[in-house]
Amino acid sequence: MGRAGPTIVRTMPDDTVTDMRLDERCAVIALTHDPKLDDLALMEALKTPALFYVGALGSRRERLNKEFDLSASELARLHGPVGIYTSAVARRRRSLCRFSRK
Repeated sequence: MGRAGPTIVRTMPDDTVTDMRLDERCAVIALTHDPKLDDLALMEALKTPALFYVGALGSRRERLNKEFDLSASELARLHGPVGIYTSAVARRRRSLCRFSRK
């Protein structure tokens, strides 16, 4: 049995998070820096208790707290900014660091 490979979806991020029925082995990381996309996906992900990791490139905690009805425990699950600090100039190194957890 081979691997299925990536799946391309054309739905809004929040609908995608809901439709995928994510479990405790899954993570959601918002990477666009676009609040219209990232915030909706993060909001749905934070309401899903099964996920082991929810993160964003930038810190969104304050804005999500103001604009959405999330509990303190849901907001506490948000990691951001994802990645680790690096002074790497090389593009490949920056890409690798972006997906590393602090």
